[in-house]
Amino acid sequence: MKNVLWSLPLLLLTANMTLGAEMIFIEKELSDDQVIISRKNGEKLLLEKWSLRFSPLAFEGKVFAAEISPLWVTIYFDDRDSIKWTIEETIESAYSTPSEPSPVQTDDDLIESYISGDFEGWEGETVFILDNGQIWQQSSYSYRYHYAYRPKVIILKTGGLHKMIVDGVSDSIYVTRIK
Repeated sequence: MKNVLWSLPLLLLTANMTLGAEMIFIEKELSDDQVIISRKNGEKLLLEKWSLRFSPLAFEGKVFAAEISPLWVTIYFDDRDSIKWTIEETIESAYSTPSEPSPVQTDDDLIESYISGDFEGWEGETVFILDNGQIWQQSSYSYRYHYAYRPKVIILKTGGLHKMIVDGVSDSIYVTRIK
């Protein structure tokens, strides 16, 4: 199915794109500001929206034309202005050779749940109890106050570490699973 998506006609490319454009696949939309994309070469990137443009689109599972530089990805649309994203990190390198084939995602690679009860941000070693029964503790130092009741949380495994993204909070932190 994905091979069919990659072979979409290049007529979808808009007039303001350069010849360096390629087709990308949005694997997962983590929030309005963060997505995971796959390039045709197999590389997977975590992107964070750079422009403050509101995007009411649902990106997940769709193919778009994009220009990719070492720091930025500009995604183009047929009927609207492009959106610029920063490359936060490479999740899977096009040049890595796994020792054995693995599924695209394991249960530990991406966890989606809700923080139980009141959430008041983090302050260094904050412990987070999730509705799915897991308990995580902040492992990177950062301070952020943000109040929310039962916000959605996504924990993404990247390079052996776990990054926690809380809905409505612009920052993310690294966490370690306690239970």
